[in-house]
Amino acid sequence: MKKIFLNVICLMASLCAWSQVAPFDNQKFNVLDSANYRFTYHLKFIPDSLHGMKTLDSEHVLLIGNKYSKFFNSQYAVKTDRTKSFQKNIDSRGIGDIEIIKNTQAGKMTVVQMNMSGKWEYEEAIPNIQWKITNEKKIIKGYQCQKAVCDYLGRTYEAWFTFAIPVNNGPWKFGNLPGFILDVSDVRGHYRFSCVGIEKSTQKEPIVKYSVKSERTNRIKLNKTMKRYHDNPVAFLKAMYGSNVSVRGGDGSKNVSFPYNPIELE
Repeated sequence: MKKIFLNVICLMASLCAWSQVAPFDNQKFNVLDSANYRFTYHLKFIPDSLHGMKTLDSEHVLLIGNKYSKFFNSQYAVKTDRTKSFQKNIDSRGIGDIEIIKNTQAGKMTVVQMNMSGKWEYEEAIPNIQWKITNEKKIIKGYQCQKAVCDYLGRTYEAWFTFAIPVNNGPWKFGNLPGFILDVSDVRGHYRFSCVGIEKSTQKEPIVKYSVKSERTNRIKLNKTMKRYHDNPVAFLKAMYGSNVSVRGGDGSKNVSFPYNPIELE
């Protein structure tokens, strides 16, 4: 059987493909709720904390309704597109093409991670993050905010929340403060979510969950899958395509890996 050889350039192309969202029918979805608020966040993150401090960025949206909230990459907001099949290039680094739907009444959240290789989904309790509220205050986007600190999934975070928006929520998985989180960052400067847009909905925007077949998993297993791909893409590709795959770096080395600085360290 013919043996397949891949060099680093090909492997990097594979990594880019990993970052794409597999095509799906964006007209098939369930409406869960309608949004009272629409928040836009700018995320700055460092994909390689060991060999350089270059930052990348992405934009995310948080829709908040009476029962549900949904946090997702802004490129993922394609429900109103006329094209039935959807495919976008979304960087798998940082938090990638993630969708987090919180059912606040049930205390559960559904996390969906999608890329070209597949779609994974898991459900867990909305995290009961333990914050220490400080006396520090400052103004963010015209709102009086107060500082809180926590340890969560291997990182220490500083958040700025406001009582003026009476919603217990925030970007990504953050919440459990007596107000809304407008800014949150880890103390090492690897991840920072900054609110750049606040809209109180006049026309109710639907909060939807797409009806796409996904592999059921859990948080730990999914994180291990993503880490395994970045740490040893050779072994990962062999598992996908069989043993007839050989990957070599530009110097002929078989040891190839890609930087990986996930937001979740535990």
